[in-house]
Amino acid sequence: MSGEVMSQAALKELIRTVPDFPEPGIQFRDITTLIGHPEGMAASVYHLAGLARDAGAEGQMFSCARHMHSSFRARGSNQDV
Repeated sequence: MSGEVMSQAALKELIRTVPDFPEPGIQFRDITTLIGHPEGMAASVYHLAGLARDAGAEGQMFSCARHMHSSFRARGSNQDV
């Protein structure tokens, strides 16, 4: 992959936490800000593909994640696998 991939810590900053929603004690994680961030979304798919590869998941799943990464890249991210 050329260029730098966003770190997992940087990705966490793109996920908003809404405390006590929908009820007290629940921490709702709002990923809409991540979905709206092309580089962040591409990096998320990249990291998920790495986990799938490391876990020995089916080749089709890795292929699917790779395709998704390419799709997000085409929408504005400059990251490459």
